[in-house]
Amino acid sequence: MVERLSNARTAALHCLNSVLLRRKPLHQAFSDNRSMNLLEPRERAFAHLLTNSVLRNLGALDEVIDVLLARPLAGPDTVRLRMVMRLAAAQLLLLETKDYAVVSNAVSMVETLGGGRYCSLVNALLRNMARRKATLLPERKRHLRLSTPHWLWQSWGKIFGEEARDSIVEQHMLSPLLAVNVKGDPEEWEQRLQAKRVFGQSLILSEGSRVRELEGFAEGAWWVQDPAAALPIRAFGDVRGMEILDLCAAPGGKTCQLAAAGARVTAIDYSQERLKTLQENLERTGFTEITRSVLADLEDFAEQKQYKAVMLDAPCSGTGTIRRHPDILHLKSQEEVKRLHALQCRLLTAAWRSVASGGLLVYACCSLQREEGEEVIERCLPKLGGAEVVPFSEEEVFGREHFITEQGFLRTLPFFEKEKGGMDGFFAAKIKKP
Repeated sequence: MVERLSNARTAALHCLNSVLLRRKPLHQAFSDNRSMNLLEPRERAFAHLLTNSVLRNLGALDEVIDVLLARPLAGPDTVRLRMVMRLAAAQLLLLETKDYAVVSNAVSMVETLGGGRYCSLVNALLRNMARRKATLLPERKRHLRLSTPHWLWQSWGKIFGEEARDSIVEQHMLSPLLAVNVKGDPEEWEQRLQAKRVFGQSLILSEGSRVRELEGFAEGAWWVQDPAAALPIRAFGDVRGMEILDLCAAPGGKTCQLAAAGARVTAIDYSQERLKTLQENLERTGFTEITRSVLADLEDFAEQKQYKAVMLDAPCSGTGTIRRHPDILHLKSQEEVKRLHALQCRLLTAAWRSVASGGLLVYACCSLQREEGEEVIERCLPKLGGAEVVPFSEEEVFGREHFITEQGFLRTLPFFEKEKGGMDGFFAAKIKKP
C-alpha cells in the first residue's frame, strides 16, 4: 500500500506540473497522465484528492512553506521542488496523512527529480511542519483570501457582498458530491441511489462513487448534471412536442433534459470531441430518435429554420464551477473574461437569428462574473430589435425566490442548498422576440 500511495503522489505531482507549469486544464492533465491511469481505483481517488487539495489551498500552503523556509527559494531548479513541498504540506496540514510516510516520500521525490542537494532542506522543513501542523495554517478568513486570486476576490465582494463572497469561497474548499438528473420517478431514484433530492429531477448522491458503476447508469436512467444547470430549461415551460434548438449543447445535459420532457431537439456544438460525448450520452439515455446532433460553429450556422425555443449555454470562464474544477483558480484571468464577454455577445447575436417571432431564447452560463451574465444581456438587448427580458418566476425555480435577481434573471451561488451538497454558480436570462 505504501508503494501504491507513493505512485499516487507521483501521479498527483505530474498533474500539478501540467496545470500550474504547462497551463493544461485539470481534466486533460488527468487523462494525459499515464501513471494516473495505471493506478488502482482507491489510489487514483487519493491522487485526485491530493491534486485538488493543493489547487484549492495553494496560496495558504505557499504561505506556510515560506514561513518555514530560512530564506526564499530561488532559481528555476526550485520550481518543482516547491511543487513537492506543496504536495507534502497538503497531506500534513489538510489530509492528515501519516507524517513519516509524507516526509519519506517527499525526500525520495526530490532526489528522483535530481534535487539531491535539497534533500536535507526538505526533510528538515517537513519534519518541522509535522511538529507544528496544529498551528501553522492561517486563520480561516486569511486562508480563504490567500487561496483565491485577487481579481476574483475583489469581483465577488463587489458583486455579491463580503459575506456572500466568503461563503462562495468556503464552498470552493469542499469536495463536491456527484449530482444527477433522473428520467423516472425522483423519489424512487433517491432511494435507489441513496441520494438527496434537491428539487425536480435533480439528486445529489450522499457518497462518492464511480459514475459508471452506479445503478441506472448503463440503462441510461439518469445523466450527470448539476441542479443549477437543470434550472434554465424550465423557462420554456411545457415542451412536449416542441422543436427546440440547443446551442453549444455538449456534453448534453440540457439536451437530455429537453428530450426527457418530450421535446424534439436539434443540438449544435462546434467541437467534434464534445459532440461525440453528447452523442454517447444520447445513445445511453435512449434519446437518439427525438434528437439531432450537428457539428457546426454557431456563428456560421446557416440553417434557415427558426424555432420558438432556443437554448444557448455559452462558453464561459466557468467560475461558477470552481468547486468541481479548482484549476480554474489558476488558469483563468480577468483578461480572458473580457475576451469571453465579446465572444458571448457575438454568439447571442447569432443565436437570435434562429429565434422565431414570438419565440424565447434562454441565455445561460456557469460563471459568477457579471461580465459574462448581466453585462452580456445589457450590451446585446438594445441591438436585438425590440427584444424583451422576461423575468423568471418562482414556480420555475421551485419557490426559491432568492435564485431570482431584481432584474428577473436566474442567479445561483455555490452555497445555495448547501445542506444538500451545494450547487454550481449559474446565470440565465429569458429573452422574448417580438
